[in-house]
This record gives sequence, C-alpha cells and structure tokens, in this order.
Amino acid sequence: MTTFEEWLAFVFDRPADKPEWYFDLDAPRIECSDSETVEYIARMCTNAREVLAPFSDDQVGLGLNYIFNNVCSDVVFSLKSDSVSFDRRMSALRAIGILYRDCFNPRCAPALGSRSDPLASRPLNQICYMLWDISPIAYWEDRPQERFAYEVIVDVMGEALQMSNIACVESALHGLGHICCLASDLVEGKIEVLLGQTSFTDERLLEYANRARVGNVL
Repeated sequence: MTTFEEWLAFVFDRPADKPEWYFDLDAPRIECSDSETVEYIARMCTNAREVLAPFSDDQVGLGLNYIFNNVCSDVVFSLKSDSVSFDRRMSALRAIGILYRDCFNPRCAPALGSRSDPLASRPLNQICYMLWDISPIAYWEDRPQERFAYEVIVDVMGEALQMSNIACVESALHGLGHICCLASDLVEGKIEVLLGQTSFTDERLLEYANRARVGNVL
C-alpha cells in the first residue's frame, strides 16, 4: 500500500522544469487504488496549508495539474469512479473549497488568466484558473445523483467567489461559465449573489461575471 506521505512526495516533490515531469513516459509510476486516491486527494485539500508548505508554488501547481488534468494522468477519474462511495467522493470535492482557501488564495498571484496577465502563466495560477475547464470533475450529466453533484461543485465555486484573491474569483466564474447550461439555476444564483455585493467592484471581473452567466468564457 502506498502511504499518504509517499503519494504526496510522488506528486509534489518534483523539479519544476520543462518538459513537465509527468510527460516522461519512462518515469516510475505509483500504484494507488481509487479508494486510496480519493482519500489522499481529500487529505491533501483539507490540509493544504500544512502539507503543501514544503513545496514551491511551481511544484504545487504542477502537482495539482497532474492530479486534476486528465491530459497529465488518470488520477482525477478516481473522483468519478463508482468503486468508491458517492459520499466519499463528494466529501473530496467539497475539500477543494479548502484548497482554494488555504492554497490558491494565499499563494496565487493576483492576476487574471482571461486577461493574459503574465503572472497568470505561472503553474499554480494556471491550474487555479483552468481547474473546472480541464478536469472532468465539472461534468456529472447522466450520472447517478447528478443534481447533488452539481450542487456540491457549485457550492465550492461559490466559496471561491468570496475569496480575496481575484485569481480565485475568476477561477470560480470560469467554472460557473462552463457548467451554466448544465445547472443554470445554481449558476445564476451564485453569480447574482456576487453581483449584489457592494464590495464587488472590479470592472474586469464584473464583465467576466456577466459573460459567465451565458457561458461566454474561455
């Protein structure tokens, strides 16, 4: 059995050079069951402030890309595997809200990917911005308890909308824009709350929020 500490080191204790380590087809692999993977993702997100502290922002960004981007690995599909109970998988998805709070919010540069800000090209900012775009965890159509799954991920996006870092707010709007046609009432509700806040005055994000309402996001 692979321990959590071994899994964490395998994913994050890596060079942050190009080409990215996960594209080396000859690199050693690690074996984890779907059940272990769901547990470890949940633990990583829940304890992100502490367990990710030893790693640089670039290492964290690349590691999160490896976990959530199915172009880089098949790790993320454990979160959709029916071999793991639905409740455990939903708990892991909820923990992404803590990942936003304790990792993305304090560590991402306050930059907007939709505006091609140079700081937004950093690995950690990239996975923050693209999380709900490049990961299959955003799509639950025609699956058991589809509505509940959308409620969970929209709630996570709603938490991110309240973060102080504009990169987190943009990330959530990006995700809401991609699923607006799948859970339109949930998306509209979150965006209405955001637009109704007097503290929400960034003109760039106001424009992006209105685009997200109709799915016009990149």
